[in-house]
Parts: sequence; C-alpha cells; structure tokens
Amino acid sequence: MQVAVARQVYVATDEADRAAALGRLAEYTKRTVAVSRTPEADGGSHVLAYTGEPGATEQHALYGTADEVLRGLAELRVAGASYVLVHLGGGPRQLRRFARDVMPRFQPPGPTPGAP
Repeated sequence: MQVAVARQVYVATDEADRAAALGRLAEYTKRTVAVSRTPEADGGSHVLAYTGEPGATEQHALYGTADEVLRGLAELRVAGASYVLVHLGGGPRQLRRFARDVMPRFQPPGPTPGAP
C-alpha cells in the first residue's frame, strides 16, 4: 500500500522568518475559507473540514529551518507516508531554498533506483 500526504512547506532562515511565514499562511487559510463558503450553505471546500480548530493548517505545516523540515519529512516517513506532496509558500525563492537545503539531504529508504 502506498500512502501520500500533502503539506504546506516553508524553509525558514530563522525563527522570526518562520513566525512571519506562519502568519501569512494563517491569513491565506482564512481568505480561502471565506471564499469557499456561500451565504446559504455551511459546506464548501475540503479545507473547511478543520476550520473549527484555529491554527489547524499551521499545526500540520512543515515550516521551519531546513533541519526542522527534514525532521518533519522523516516523521511522515515513519508514520507510513510513501509520498509527500509539498506546497511551497514563497514562490521561486522557496523552491530554490528547498532544492538547495532540503532535497540533497533527504534520502529515500532502500536502494537508489537504477543502482546496481
């Protein structure tokens, strides 16, 4: 069985950068929830499933230094996730930071595909 999870990811330079990014994520989530609701219905986007818990999105996000993001990815692996779909907040700069500071240090378990 293969399990995939999705996570918001942000590779922060320090705690202040992490806190600011989490604040932006909270605002983004509030805006998403607001436009997902129609005036005559309680339902909406799947993000509404946990809106009763303030901070739920931020609680499950992998926001932190490269070391903290790596620990979060490792925890997901231990929990049984085969794939992690990442949403990198912060545009191309974040993509480059993730590629430079996280991916080279994240090794898949077992042999490398194509290796002898």
